[in-house]
Amino acid sequence: MADVERITGPDLTDWWEADPPPEVPDAYTPAQGEEALAVLGDALASVADVMAAVDANLAPATRALADRLNVADLVATVDLIQWFRRRLGVAEAWVAREVGMLTAAEAASEKAGTLPDGRPYEVLRGANRKAWKHDQWQHDVRQTVIASLVPPTEGTVLLVNGTTGEPLDADLSDLLAKVEAVHGSTAPRVTALKALGLSADDYCESSPGPYTVKITAPSTTGEIA
Repeated sequence: MADVERITGPDLTDWWEADPPPEVPDAYTPAQGEEALAVLGDALASVADVMAAVDANLAPATRALADRLNVADLVATVDLIQWFRRRLGVAEAWVAREVGMLTAAEAASEKAGTLPDGRPYEVLRGANRKAWKHDQWQHDVRQTVIASLVPPTEGTVLLVNGTTGEPLDADLSDLLAKVEAVHGSTAPRVTALKALGLSADDYCESSPGPYTVKITAPSTTGEIA
């Protein structure tokens, strides 16, 4: 497999919080912008042509290597694909950032729209969350779940043997705590917290995350035979 020069570039660590982004001039002249846009368009068109060639040759080339049990070349191919995916991911993030900053302007009306082919798009921005207060959110989740089973005025939940109907010497809160201990202290699912009426931002340090552009996929996709 031919060796490909790996061009290095910025990673995604906090770059979207800078304005302008790192290693980018403070301002561009209109001529510089037009030239850069033309180069970008030509480069992405070339990538599209390459991807068409990849689609056409991926299955037979992969099977030829597999038939020869050429694991090393197959792994090298995976490595190259992963590198392209990372670089394209950085490119997507940079462009999505500019889309987000444009649509974040006051009275912006293009946070959602339709592409020329009819597919809808939406500009989104999530949050970066860290320093979770695990004990606190786990406690509140337990109390919320228990309260949903029995009104507070009626005391604790009575656990019974489903077969005999005899009461069990167990406390629901303790049982849930034991389950959480096995799960560890990973961050909770924000959507699941919201469903319980709890806000994730009450249990962590939160800051704006990167912009993303959600584009509805076409109904039909290519498949590898």
